[in-house]
Amino acid sequence: KSSPSLCNTTCGDGIFVSSKEQCDDGNKLNGDGCSASCQIENSSFCTIDPNPPNLKSVCQICGNKKLEGSEVCDDGQLSGACAPDCRSVTLGWKCQAGCVPGPSPVNQPLSPAQTASSITWLWNFPDSFGSPINIFFCQLASAVDGPENITVNWTAAVMYNKSFTNSPDSTQQQQFITTDLSAAMRYFLRVRACSSVGCGPFGLPSAAVKTLNSPQQ
Repeated sequence: KSSPSLCNTTCGDGIFVSSKEQCDDGNKLNGDGCSASCQIENSSFCTIDPNPPNLKSVCQICGNKKLEGSEVCDDGQLSGACAPDCRSVTLGWKCQAGCVPGPSPVNQPLSPAQTASSITWLWNFPDSFGSPINIFFCQLASAVDGPENITVNWTAAVMYNKSFTNSPDSTQQQQFITTDLSAAMRYFLRVRACSSVGCGPFGLPSAAVKTLNSPQQ
């Protein structure tokens, strides 16, 4: 009478057997998420390769500052905004390989209306990543009216703030009106948005705009 066959799994062959192994990524190396003994290493997460007929484990290491597999963030746990399993982000932060607080840059402001001494600016609300925007900082720069290829000195620009009580969604527009402007100047506006988490960067500045009583060229 013949004896029954004895079957064993082979760690490192790239065939994951869930009853015997925690993972099998096709090698016997430590430090890549799946250990040399086919055990999931600390801070790692393994899934099966989605491309059939492969049965190999695909492992990712949370905390190595590399965006891998199903991770949505991995900044090495430097900011505290990326979850310990690298699969969720704290509201108000934008994360991938690194994490940055605050909303996205504001789009380039447009100026649909001018009077003899004022300019109206409009811009859309940027993505705030779940933390409502509570204030905009508007920076107004000017340059003597002249050639189009002028250089704007933003270090000398005037800063204004535009706050509101309601928390608008990203489809709304914000309006800012600057007054008491000179007819002899060109004006540029750039805007940054802030939430309770932090402030995003300034977006692109507007094109040059003049008041209605500016001299014609």
